[in-house]
Amino acid sequence: MADLFAWLLSFFLLVATLAIVLYQVMCLSDLELDYINPYDSASQINKAVFPEFVTQGSLCLLHLLTGHWLMFLICLPHSYYNFRFSNPLLVHHPTIFSGPKSSSVNPLLVQ
Repeated sequence: MADLFAWLLSFFLLVATLAIVLYQVMCLSDLELDYINPYDSASQINKAVFPEFVTQGSLCLLHLLTGHWLMFLICLPHSYYNFRFSNPLLVHHPTIFSGPKSSSVNPLLVQ
């Protein structure tokens, strides 16, 4: 009976992770279709990164604690990647609206 509850909890955590990833993809498609500016899109995606890491880590921990070793070994690389590279994965706000810098202008192209 405990195994059934573990798999149900695992299923709901997986659905939550998929929902968060789908939200991020929708934010990127809104950006692609120019419905939202890059600054707002990056802000929305950054808000969803940490909950995605938490749900993925708790899913991996659940498989470890319940003794489902194969599922734990499948989840482990993704959890390690999230843990190891968590800070650089945030989407940075672009500087697209700041205009060109004088040092980036090619003097051969300026007439």
